[in-house]
Amino acid sequence: MRIAPEQPGEESAYRLPGVRDAAPAPLPSREDLPSEAVFARGRLVDGYPARLLPGTPGGSVVSSSVAPSADRVQVALVGVRARPPQRVLRFYRAAMSGAGFREVPVRAGGGSAAAAFARGGSRVVVTVDLTGTRDYSLFASLVVGRG
Repeated sequence: MRIAPEQPGEESAYRLPGVRDAAPAPLPSREDLPSEAVFARGRLVDGYPARLLPGTPGGSVVSSSVAPSADRVQVALVGVRARPPQRVLRFYRAAMSGAGFREVPVRAGGGSAAAAFARGGSRVVVTVDLTGTRDYSLFASLVVGRG
């Protein structure tokens, strides 16, 4: 019995019947964003792309911000996690993969773990503190999509 081909071919030739890739989550459009930088404590700021960059389940928001420019937007979230650090990173790996991002190498600073993701010119980095606090942060630089 042969399970895998000896020579890889086109990727689509080895997919399960009826299984299709979902369309990647849309990037924020100019219409979704505030006209200038905004910041909020204790909540997601208006214009934060929560469908694309969700907070962790059971966690809470310490602060969030959105800073648009001509063709990009910088998005930040600082939160308190309710799950162990590796589960937070697993959550973001699944969320970013489902949004069409791929994981890229990143180095974490001492006392933290991190995961980074890329999609075209957009980048997302999630860092989780390992030193006993329950903090995590997400920083994204996203290409602004067309509305």
